[in-house]
Amino acid sequence: MAEQEAPKPELSQSKSLGKIRPERSCRDMLFLLIFLAFWLGMFYVGGYGFGKGDPRILIYGLDYKRNLCDKEGGAMEGFPYRYWPNFNEVWDAGSSGNPFVLQDAISLCLKKCPQPSDEKLTWVCKYPQDGHPNNQTTLQEWHDMDYDYFNELGSEAQATSYKMEGPCYPVLLPSVAEYWSCQYFGALANVSSEWSKESDTELKDDSDGGISKAINNLLTQPMAIINRYIADLGNAWLVLLVCGLALSFVASFVWLVLMRYFSGIMAWFTVLIVNVFAWAVLLFSYMKAGIIADDALNAYIGSDNIQKFESFSGASLDASSDNKDVMVVMSIIATVLTVLLLLFTAVMIPRIYLAVAVLKVACQAVAYVPTVLFTPVLPFLAIVAVSVYWLGAALYLFSAGDITQRDCENTEYGDECGYEVSWNMALKYMLLYHFFGLLWTLQFIIAFTYTSIAGAVANFYWTRGQVNALEQSPVLGAMWRTTRYHLGSLAIGSFITALFQFIRFIVKYIEHQCKKLKDNNEMVRFIFCCVNCCLWYMQTVVNFINRNAYIVVAIDGTNFCTSARRACNLILENILRVAAVNVIGDSILFLGKLSVALGCTFVTYIYLEGGTFVDGANKISSPLLVITAVMVISFAIASAFMAVVEMAVDTVLLSYCIDTEENNGEAKYAPELLISALEKARRDEEKAKERREAKKQKQLEEKASQMVAAASENNARLQMERGNAPNANNL
Repeated sequence: MAEQEAPKPELSQSKSLGKIRPERSCRDMLFLLIFLAFWLGMFYVGGYGFGKGDPRILIYGLDYKRNLCDKEGGAMEGFPYRYWPNFNEVWDAGSSGNPFVLQDAISLCLKKCPQPSDEKLTWVCKYPQDGHPNNQTTLQEWHDMDYDYFNELGSEAQATSYKMEGPCYPVLLPSVAEYWSCQYFGALANVSSEWSKESDTELKDDSDGGISKAINNLLTQPMAIINRYIADLGNAWLVLLVCGLALSFVASFVWLVLMRYFSGIMAWFTVLIVNVFAWAVLLFSYMKAGIIADDALNAYIGSDNIQKFESFSGASLDASSDNKDVMVVMSIIATVLTVLLLLFTAVMIPRIYLAVAVLKVACQAVAYVPTVLFTPVLPFLAIVAVSVYWLGAALYLFSAGDITQRDCENTEYGDECGYEVSWNMALKYMLLYHFFGLLWTLQFIIAFTYTSIAGAVANFYWTRGQVNALEQSPVLGAMWRTTRYHLGSLAIGSFITALFQFIRFIVKYIEHQCKKLKDNNEMVRFIFCCVNCCLWYMQTVVNFINRNAYIVVAIDGTNFCTSARRACNLILENILRVAAVNVIGDSILFLGKLSVALGCTFVTYIYLEGGTFVDGANKISSPLLVITAVMVISFAIASAFMAVVEMAVDTVLLSYCIDTEENNGEAKYAPELLISALEKARRDEEKAKERREAKKQKQLEEKASQMVAAASENNARLQMERGNAPNANNL
């Protein structure tokens, strides 16, 4: 004992400590070059998007002049609402069996949605340069006259206007601002008879609500919904910044500091708070789905519009109904996950004491290397920079398609075809390339964090925690070694993880495309279920192997494949000794990550309740994508921070395995806390094994007793049958 405690000169020269010395060579450089080349492609894709795209196309439409509504510096700046003035075109688009589509109907950009008058027939006319007798009339003057210059037209222009051929169109239906479009609702105004009489045109029957359905169908198309969801991220960028980045950063750092000083209390607090936040998020999801309370999503912009719509009990349609349906489904899924979380924590409670012991080992390492607490700061800033760039580039790239005029036949009213944004195959591949780049880069940053922490904590283990034997700056030393020698190894590991994530995404997309086939075919549903489960399991295994491979890279300095192979061998050889401790420790840390993510999601729900995002120009169509993005970002940031304790546990355990392997089964450098935790886990496993054997023995004894009783009963029955049988001689 005295020999181990005495400071030995050869300790710093030991074989194990030598593995984390700076004398190394660069590893896996080819993959590092591939990663850098990939990012050159990312910059090209991003530059293409920034050069050609405009995310506002996702929110506002293009008018009949190919103008983008409310484009800053554009012709229609300050005119955000798209309005379809030609009543008959809208009716044709909403009629079943009619090939005409609303995208080809004439549309204007307006500041407010027009309303019919009860006293006289009012009109909405084309832009003044296209029909006003005085083509010097400005757009503001056109707005001030309520878009109506019908009385200033000549007799011929008035006649064509009555025939719905422009330049003016009668306002026959009320409309409401819905997702930056003027949605028709209600019944035809009384003045419509005046238009019918003057134009000698019979009013078309709209008893089935075809006019309302036409615009509603346009607003509820899958691509229109996706466009709005993508645009929601742009409108709610401040929420992403505050809740997704800043709040998760602060919460994760505070969690780490408190875990450093109050391991036991924080373990119990984490179990409690994660369930509280889970139920709070579930409650808000039910509210937004309209299942409880009266706070469901709506599509209307402006409280006056909502009141106006609710005062009418007719056939107008709410384009947010699909969002509500999605929120209902998400609420049901959240309910199942919340219940599973509750059951998981119930199972964890008896094992909390062991988890606390494991976390104390990790926190002891953190105490000897306190600067390791700041290790995730640099990766956090990198994640922020990458996420901001990627999100901005994705928004622009998503809207970078070519604006082309649709190929259609002119309608009977003489209007030209509409415009649309079309994606060619090259742009679709760019989007996939850009998405895979995000996955690979985030995994690369996480791998750098893992390896740096492992290098710093390994210093603590192999010096037995002797401060005078540690490097002057273990964290900076580990970061330098990782940057100088092992970025190629990190590129390989992160690529493999990102590839599995990408494959799972593609499978999910294919599954979505085959939704109808899957709903009608049990075999297809079963195949997709099996494929998804297999991919999830494979990715989980890969993540586990990669994380331990990074530890061996930090200790041994070998390349990725060699490190992964040795990590697997060490784990398999010592699985019974360290598996329980590792799993329990990781479970508490997972609950810690989840508590940060759910807490940020809960705050996001509250933030989105503010008037800025409920009403007006920054209204979001649905909180779904915003809260999902916040949850993903906050979970990723929390993972980077929790990696400090998580990697401390894993590094100490794997170092313990290396220690026992190199010292004939005896761990010469292991801390006392680790040995006691492993001993407790061993005793618990032995007790559990004894209980299982006792239970099995009891079952065997009960089965044997039942067999003896059955045999006795059978013998008694046979004897009775023999005694009652007639004697053959008497016969």
